[in-house]
Amino acid sequence: MWKILFLFVFYSYNVFAYIPPTEFILKTLAKKHEGAVGLFIKHTVSSYNDNKPTGISFTENIFVYNQNRVVWCAIKDAQDNLLYFDEHKSNSLFMLLFDDSLIHLKKFLETHGIIIPTSEEQQKSFLARFKNNVAWVIGEKTKQLSSQLWIEKDVFLPFKIQYSKNEEWFTFGFEGFRFYKEFPYPTQINLTQLNNEKESSLYEIKLKEIQVFHEQKAFFLLKEKLFGKTSPHHVLPYSLTVEGKKLDSKLIRTIEDYYKKINLL
Repeated sequence: MWKILFLFVFYSYNVFAYIPPTEFILKTLAKKHEGAVGLFIKHTVSSYNDNKPTGISFTENIFVYNQNRVVWCAIKDAQDNLLYFDEHKSNSLFMLLFDDSLIHLKKFLETHGIIIPTSEEQQKSFLARFKNNVAWVIGEKTKQLSSQLWIEKDVFLPFKIQYSKNEEWFTFGFEGFRFYKEFPYPTQINLTQLNNEKESSLYEIKLKEIQVFHEQKAFFLLKEKLFGKTSPHHVLPYSLTVEGKKLDSKLIRTIEDYYKKINLL
């Protein structure tokens, strides 16, 4: 009886402790994004200072075109005036949430200090608790801060990515994934800065609306409705329009800081 119980516990532990090859984890994550030509997403972005809300927020509109990995971001006022516009190739945040290419996903991780091993024997992944769940952690396990990607075990969706930029450490956290036409997207994204392993909230990004497109025509029709037939390239790269520069100075600083951090990550 004790032998059977020991074998059961031993087998259960090994099943629990098994970590698939890193490439398999990333490939499965990327595959969840297949089939979508583009997406339209509306967020409410709220800023924080000393882990307290500042009371400053704005709504951003995002179009993501998966075929060439272009992202358009815009802020408009109640009168439909364009206040801010940004067009860029997808960065780390968008890579994790939208990209369906294993090659691009690996490249962006390695750019941010997360080296992907070439074989299972070289894996440096490990298991860790994340709130009430278990995560596969891709990256170095050290006492000091290190670049890591946390993936929910057996679900293959990201909990968070932790990395440094210009000697500063940041974390993007993803909460409440839901599926929209089989495409997963979090209901909330949190951007925090790490200081001596203490987290300071910078921005809380809440989902207001999402549309997933499987046809180019419908995608570009909605994009033209919001932005017009041509993108306002005269305000590139990420900058305020003439109307946007009339906003309150605190809101302007918040918008510029937010997109600077988003685009440089």
